[in-house]
Amino acid sequence: MQQQANKVVLLADHSKFDRTAFIKLFSFDRVDYIVTDEKPSEEWIEFLNNYHISLIYAPAE
Repeated sequence: MQQQANKVVLLADHSKFDRTAFIKLFSFDRVDYIVTDEKPSEEWIEFLNNYHISLIYAPAE
C-alpha cells in the first residue's frame, strides 16, 4: 500500500517512541505524517524534521 500511496501517514501513540521493535516495516523516508497523542521528545522532533515528516499531536492540557 505504501508504494502506491500519494501520502503515508503513521499513527502511533506516545508509548511507541523510544522503544525498540523486533521488525522494521518501512523506512522513515517514506513517511509524510506522524499522528500521535502526545508531543514526542525534542530528539524525535529533530529526527522527524530531518526526514521532512510533518508531526501532528494533541496539545497539552
